[in-house]
Amino acid sequence: MQDEEDKSRTPVDCGIGTLVRMYAVADQPTSDSYSTTTQSTTATTTELATAETTTAPLPTQYCITDVPHILQTDAYPTACESIAAVALMAYYGVMIDVDTFLQEHLPIASYPEQRKDGLLYGEDPNAYFIGDPYAANGYGCYGGAIVKAMQSALGDTAEVALIEGLTLETLCQTYIVNDEPVIIWATIDMEEPMEGNQWILPDGTAFTFIRPEHAVVLVGMDETQYYVCDSLAENAVIGYPKTDCERAYAALGMQAVHMRWGEN
Repeated sequence: MQDEEDKSRTPVDCGIGTLVRMYAVADQPTSDSYSTTTQSTTATTTELATAETTTAPLPTQYCITDVPHILQTDAYPTACESIAAVALMAYYGVMIDVDTFLQEHLPIASYPEQRKDGLLYGEDPNAYFIGDPYAANGYGCYGGAIVKAMQSALGDTAEVALIEGLTLETLCQTYIVNDEPVIIWATIDMEEPMEGNQWILPDGTAFTFIRPEHAVVLVGMDETQYYVCDSLAENAVIGYPKTDCERAYAALGMQAVHMRWGEN
């Protein structure tokens, strides 16, 4: 994925004046311890992690300022989902480098292949990263694949859940205000979603890849913007207009990944 300058980006300190930790990929802490389918999206949750909500009036602005910002760089041109996962785990103190996550935990499938009927056939990005995360023409993966990879990396030390169908506002009021960041799927710079290649999944379903697909860590909101930790952005926290975020998030199936440390 290639990043393009977008004037809708807003670097912020979330009104707190707190510097957010930033890592270049080469400087990550390490430890040896450790698109839309043809199916309709429903307003339900899959393995939704229960979060405590406050009885006080819901805040209109909030921002988590200490999610590590790991830059995607040219080494991982299509590995945004994995970098978001590594950043989320690092937020909870689980240090794993991107290469280890990609090579030992992320399920990867080959590129879709064209058959005699002229159609492309390939695996489901909900289960696998499609293509090569080290290559610029890698497709990507969705929440189910990242949940599987994080569970592989974390073992039984944390709970990881795929959340589907919740609005960004609900994610913020359920998780963000409780200092629990979540990974969301959207588009690069919250650009207008476009249909990409289509292929047939193993179950016979026609799948259309939505581009430019991108995964970021949702960390905050205010009256007009949502704030994310974006591996393609120079600033640790970037704000995008709410309407742009909601459009991109909906196009990618309204999916998110939540992690809770030490619950199992």
